[in-house]
Amino acid sequence: MNGNYWNARDRQTAQHITDHGWSVVGVSGEGRTPDWVYSIGLWHTTGKHDVAIFGLSPQRMMELTNALGDLLRQVEFMDAHEWRDFVFEQFNVALQPVHPSWYESFFGAAIDFYQMSHLPIVQMVWPDDEGLFPWHDGVDQACQESQPMLWLPRQDHPRGRWTHSDQPLS
Repeated sequence: MNGNYWNARDRQTAQHITDHGWSVVGVSGEGRTPDWVYSIGLWHTTGKHDVAIFGLSPQRMMELTNALGDLLRQVEFMDAHEWRDFVFEQFNVALQPVHPSWYESFFGAAIDFYQMSHLPIVQMVWPDDEGLFPWHDGVDQACQESQPMLWLPRQDHPRGRWTHSDQPLS
């Protein structure tokens, strides 16, 4: 995309990527869903997946996105399915590749920046207080409902707040 045609958001995103290696976008769920945050530019500057996080406080998600961005910049290779129990002091996290059927619903600014609809994005999934992830039996309901399972194709995702509409949420 030619920078002369970018709107203010796109120019700011490009400047953040130039200055820091990526930009972090916060999205309000506006009461329909929990908020979420995602990076734009990690793939552009490091060749590593961009990252999305859902369901925590916006400030915490931005901190985690930046911390993971710093980690990804340092590692030579990281599989999208790799568990990273040393990434953050408080809890283990899992990285799951986002299925393309979700891109338009959640990552509009990234699609605009990259000018393509197939993006390398992973979802950082966090566990409940017992260390259980959304796919585990017995996981806390709030943990499960706060995070969509974007590694599943949209049509295979359990019905609920994340699938209530075909309209983009971002």
